Amino acid sequence: MNQQFWHHADTLVKASQIVIDREQGSLFSEVPAVAYPLDLGFLDDMKGEGKGVEVWVGSTRERKVTGAIVTRDAMGDAVIKLLIGCTEED
Repeated sequence: MNQQFWHHADTLVKASQIVIDREQGSLFSEVPAVAYPLDLGFLDDMKGEGKGVEVWVGSTRERKVTGAIVTRDAMGDAVIKLLIGCTEED
């Protein structure tokens, strides 16, 4: 990913409200023995093909994108999750 991606991602995060819907320490509904290591949520009003932009919020609480996770869903579509304020330990 190039510098333009990181700049755009930071701009998007700063212009959006972060909604946390799964707090750090809460349990996965599918696997109750596993807890979320960080707060997980989404950027409010930012939807791509019906899905919101998911974010993991790290321990610094700084509203700066510190990483991205890129995967493919079952349909083969790319899914990007932004890491916000995460440290190496997070």
